[in-house]
Amino acid sequence: MSIQFPNLGINLGYVGKSIQIFGFEITFFGLVIALGMLLGMGFVILEAKRCGENKDDYLEMMIMSLLLGVVGSSMFYVPGIFIREILLRSLM
Repeated sequence: MSIQFPNLGINLGYVGKSIQIFGFEITFFGLVIALGMLLGMGFVILEAKRCGENKDDYLEMMIMSLLLGVVGSSMFYVPGIFIREILLRSLM
């Protein structure tokens, strides 16, 4: 896979999609998402310390929001697959 920036004249010849760690394939997109979550948690901890709040309350809220975000996105994604299959079958 290559990445091109035509207006800048930059061409990255081969850019991999994933790496393997202990036999597990991890995509770069997943690594960027995980890094963003960790940075967000770090900012939350720093802000809680700065304001004199209990950082554990903020971390609990962040963990719950991440879990509910995964569940919520699955609730929208899975029915979408079935709806798409039904529409495709009706068109054939």
